[in-house]
Amino acid sequence: MRGAGRRVQETTHTIHHLPEETVARVLRVRRIHGWRAEAIEAHLRSQGVQISHRSIYLILKRNNLITKSYKPRKQRSYIRFARQHPDSLWQTDIKYYGNRYLVAYLDDCSRYIPAASLYREATADNVLATRGSSIYWSSSRRTWAGRYAIK
Repeated sequence: MRGAGRRVQETTHTIHHLPEETVARVLRVRRIHGWRAEAIEAHLRSQGVQISHRSIYLILKRNNLITKSYKPRKQRSYIRFARQHPDSLWQTDIKYYGNRYLVAYLDDCSRYIPAASLYREATADNVLATRGSSIYWSSSRRTWAGRYAIK
């Protein structure tokens, strides 16, 4: 059996041919700003110094400047943001469905779909035509279409 008696060598990372001036700049930026390797890399690159964030990390590690990495945050319980009363806000959604566009309105509170239509093109006229063909429509209702509120 080939290689049965061989031991696996541990690899050590070395920083190749970095001038002492560059190492000193990395340490100075870290002490002044407290940035991580990626931010230090971007800062030094903007000043014309080419050094990888991995090399910066190794410099920081050798000088005991690595802080404990952050643990991922726990996901907070899911909060569904919705209006408290039906018909206080409708959302508009356009979805390509088959070979046509589905234009639908969704009530934010009840998640009921009061209006939906299929069109060959997704135009503003078709969106407004779908709103007009809804089961009922009052002028006090607000509609969200993208980032803009339509009254």
